[in-house]
Amino acid sequence: MQSSPLPSIGSKIPFPNSHDSAILKYVGSVHGHDGVFCGLELCGNLASKGKNNGIVDGVQYFNVDIPNSGLFVPLRKVVGWISQTGNSMEPFSPMSVNDRNSFSSVDNTLMNSNNEVVELKKYITVLEKRLLQRDTDIKEMSIQVDELDANIRANEARLNRKETKFENFKKEKDEEIAMLISTIETLERKLQTDRVKELEQILKDKEREFQEFKQLKDNEVEQLKAMLANAKNTMDTIDLNKAYVPPQPIDPSAGRDNFCTYCDREGHTTSDCPYQKDSLEMF
Repeated sequence: MQSSPLPSIGSKIPFPNSHDSAILKYVGSVHGHDGVFCGLELCGNLASKGKNNGIVDGVQYFNVDIPNSGLFVPLRKVVGWISQTGNSMEPFSPMSVNDRNSFSSVDNTLMNSNNEVVELKKYITVLEKRLLQRDTDIKEMSIQVDELDANIRANEARLNRKETKFENFKKEKDEEIAMLISTIETLERKLQTDRVKELEQILKDKEREFQEFKQLKDNEVEQLKAMLANAKNTMDTIDLNKAYVPPQPIDPSAGRDNFCTYCDREGHTTSDCPYQKDSLEMF
C-alpha cells in the first residue's frame, strides 16, 4: 500500500463530515506543544469553527483573511483526513502576500521537523502493516467462523435426530409402561380375589375345627360331670365320722433297725432317744 503524500502549503485540505475545506497555511512545530502541526484557515461555513488568527502565545505562524478562522491540527490527523477521502490536494491560488512571507519560516521549520516527518512515515507504514495483518486475521477468523457455523448446524441436525429418536423411544416406553400397569392392576385384582377365597376357605376350616374341638370338650365335660356325680353318690354312702380301724395292730418299727418310736426317727432306739432325755430333764 502506498502512503499518502504530505500536504504542501496552499493546498486545500478536506475537512471531516463537511462539504467545505480548509487551506494549509503552515506546517511545523508550535511553541509549547509537542509534534508537528498544520496551520489551517477554515473556509465557508467552517470559518466559524476557527480558534485563532494563526497566533499562539504571541507568535504569528500564519495569517487569515477571516478573523478567528485559524486552526492548528496535528499533521498525522491531516494526513488521515486526506487518506480517508482519497482526494488529491489542489493548490490554492492566488496566494496573499502574507502567505508568501510565511514560506521562508515554513521552510526553516520543515528542515527542523524532517526527522519527525520521517518517524511519522515509519509509524504510518507500521500501521499499514498492522492493518494488512488485521485483514489477514479477519479473513482467517471468517474461515473459522464459517467452520464453526457448519459444525453448529451439523450438531443441531444431530441433536434434532436424537431428539426425534428419543421422543419415539419415550412414546414406545410409555406405551409399555401403561401396558405393564394395566397387567399389574389385573393381577392384583385376581390375587385379591384368590386371596379372599383362600381366606374364606381357611376360615371355614378353622370354624369346622373349632366345632369339632368344642364337641370334644363338651363330651369331656359331660364325662367329668358323670364322674363327679358318681363320686358324689359314693361319698354319700361313706360314714365320715367312723374312724378307720386296721384289721391288725401296726408296729411302726417293723422292718426298721434302730428306730425310735418316741421321736419317730431312725438312727437310735427308743431307750436311747436324746429327745426323750431332753424332755425328762425339763422340770
